[in-house]
Amino acid sequence: MNTGPPETPSASSPRLQKLLIVMMGIVALGVTVMVVISVFGKRNPPPAVDGNGFKGGVIEPQGKLDPPVLRKLEDFRLTERDGQPFAMEELRGNIWIANFIFTRCGGMCPVMTTHMSDVQSELKKHEKWKDMRLVSISVDPDHDTPEILTAYANQWKADPDQWVFLTGTRDEVWKLTKENFLLPVDDAPADAADPIIHSPNFVLVDREGRVRGFFDGMKKDERAKLLGTIEKLLKE
Repeated sequence: MNTGPPETPSASSPRLQKLLIVMMGIVALGVTVMVVISVFGKRNPPPAVDGNGFKGGVIEPQGKLDPPVLRKLEDFRLTERDGQPFAMEELRGNIWIANFIFTRCGGMCPVMTTHMSDVQSELKKHEKWKDMRLVSISVDPDHDTPEILTAYANQWKADPDQWVFLTGTRDEVWKLTKENFLLPVDDAPADAADPIIHSPNFVLVDREGRVRGFFDGMKKDERAKLLGTIEKLLKE
């Protein structure tokens, strides 16, 4: 009877070789998964959803801008309240704030426009006011003709050189809202007070057409945050 220590499998034994191959395969698979997650995570960051319906993510893979770049907007072309075409290119070189409203809205829009008017009053005191623009886009373009937008802008004493009001076709505006700004817009239920549901966000865009922040246009205390962020962008 053999009472010595049990045999230790040698490196050349078939069982040990199979075990080593399995272990190496597991390690290789783990490394592959980590690489895939790393690469695709950078290309397609997980969506960041705020309380106002914005679904996006930080897309600035290099550098450490503060605030970070959230989205690069694609060019668009709509119609200004004077009836003339207005392209995003006309905003290049300016820091601008966009919001989405409609003139027959009796709920959010008067509050949002009040706050945008307050922002205008604050920014008009700034030495770089001419480097900034305000952009209100109607999500009810079938109703909001250039003439109606002109009357609305005059009601709010909007500076015609710095605060533009844009309209277009419904398809153009809704596609712009959903696919470019990544904000919600939809028909409201039949029993709703207003016919259209949309986001209350103010969207802050830098000189290069990149989204740098979203601010709740229904909250007065968000105005200070917005103005503070504009100061940061002016220093870039």
